[in-house]
Amino acid sequence: MLTALREMKTPDEAIKALTAVFDKISIYDTGKAKQAIAEKAKGLAYFFGADTLTNVPILGQILEQTGKASVAQMVYGKTSGVWHATESRYFFTELKNRGMITPEDFEKISKEGFATKLDVALNVTSALSQLMALAFVLYMMQKVAKEK
Repeated sequence: MLTALREMKTPDEAIKALTAVFDKISIYDTGKAKQAIAEKAKGLAYFFGADTLTNVPILGQILEQTGKASVAQMVYGKTSGVWHATESRYFFTELKNRGMITPEDFEKISKEGFATKLDVALNVTSALSQLMALAFVLYMMQKVAKEK
């Protein structure tokens, strides 16, 4: 799985890799398999997790383009994945729904991996504020163009 990190970008790709690990371990002990997946999921969320500055309108987009928005980008370059709270929450939810982590582990790693419902709401709010800022700039440009 470590060799696949360079090509891994999305939560779905991580889930596919973790499924292979889970299947092999669960043959012997399902509890240990869930524990192992929870630990690996937490590590992947930290590795691909977006820096908190990416939630700042405009600055976040610049960070992602320069390749400094996640540890993955710093290690493997700007084409690597960056998971915001919505992607991390999806990742943990899918693992829970597939029975690869326990509900207790889901709650624990969601909090530790910055993927609580509040984190997701802040992420969505940040995206909306960026759109509003862009709309305002376009509006002002249109006003200036009309005045000339």
